[in-house]
Amino acid sequence: MLNTIEKLINEHGSSTILKERLQLAADQYTVLQDKLEASQQNNSALEAENQSLKTQLQQAQEEVNRLQEVMQASTEAQGNEELKEIEQQILGTLFEANTHFSTTQLATKLSIGESLTKYHIDRLIGMKLIGYGPAKMNAPMYYVLSEHGRKYVVEQIRT
Repeated sequence: MLNTIEKLINEHGSSTILKERLQLAADQYTVLQDKLEASQQNNSALEAENQSLKTQLQQAQEEVNRLQEVMQASTEAQGNEELKEIEQQILGTLFEANTHFSTTQLATKLSIGESLTKYHIDRLIGMKLIGYGPAKMNAPMYYVLSEHGRKYVVEQIRT
């Protein structure tokens, strides 16, 4: 009988310990679930922030590209160098006269050769500072000051 009582005491003690261990495991499981939920919420917030930052980055890159295009257009308008004196004279002549001129007329007005005048006209066309005037059949090509050219004269030459 003593064996039976000893056996019951051991079994009861083991079940109490087991019950305590199960409760401890359940408590730890609850804590881990709470931590997992908090981590998932934090992850969702970080994903939203990441998406927002990606959008901002894309907008910034688009703005950088736009500004680079503006800079390139400005650089082209300035020809990466100061305009030569003859080119400034051509622009000034077109600005003051507010009409179109042929290569021959510009060369005569500036007292330089037609080939040299054509060279500088080609540079100014490339910089988008002058453009082609009204075209007529069997008539020489005429040149006029462009909008960019007028702005350049006012801001750079006439200052």
